Amino acid sequence: MGAHRQLGRRETPGSSTARPYLYPDASHAINGEYPDRLCDDVAAFVAKNS
Repeated sequence: MGAHRQLGRRETPGSSTARPYLYPDASHAINGEYPDRLCDDVAAFVAKNS
């Protein structure tokens, strides 16, 4: 259990508020193919969930 989780919290399917970001045309090298979009998506996720 990571330090960021509260003790006693039970995760169930659908309990996460995180949603995947899709890059349909990306290969395994997403950080090289879409660096600006990836940076923007990570920054938006952190801002929303911090």
